[in-house]
Amino acid sequence: MAGGRALAPGALLWAWAILLVAHVLPAAAFNAFTTRINTYEQQCYVEVLKKGERLDLSYQVSEGGHLDVDFRLKDPLGRLIHSVNRETTSTFGFNAELEGSYLYCFDNAQSSHHPKTISFIVQGPDELIKLKNKYAGTKDDHAPVETAVAEVLNGLRGIIDEQKYMVAREATHSRTAKSTNSRVLWWSLFQTVLLFGVCFLQVTLIKR
Repeated sequence: MAGGRALAPGALLWAWAILLVAHVLPAAAFNAFTTRINTYEQQCYVEVLKKGERLDLSYQVSEGGHLDVDFRLKDPLGRLIHSVNRETTSTFGFNAELEGSYLYCFDNAQSSHHPKTISFIVQGPDELIKLKNKYAGTKDDHAPVETAVAEVLNGLRGIIDEQKYMVAREATHSRTAKSTNSRVLWWSLFQTVLLFGVCFLQVTLIKR
């Protein structure tokens, strides 16, 4: 798409994660979605949790503009738990302090020209434990595969978080290098102008 930029380094891992989740794990364990958000649009979803249950959310903007979106997560009382602004990807997990409906929203209000395509994964309360309990004492051939994929997905999340950190650190170093180069350039120009000024002054004094 015109005006866009390349996918973040974690995009490939995210694609694999989506495929694993969508085609191997049961729908009750992990929910993988892809949605399209138009300009100035906000899409919200609800997850009902009991106190102490864990919820993990991960998303990746795969298409549209600068590949960024705003994200908000609120508890049953409407209090903001987590938010990110204009991020390509984000991962967040928490244990519910209150029982009730937790609302999370993707917001494309900052974009006036580009719809966004978002892939996101919702992992419900302790789904890995549920998978293990589901197949406890059975001889289902799919049980080891599903459990292994769940563990791989959790590992992928850690890798993606590490890559996000590396990208952020690289961006910081890049900005520092550009700033340093800019200061060196201006200092060199100042020295050049000063040198010509001194030379001109010396020539003028000698002629007198």
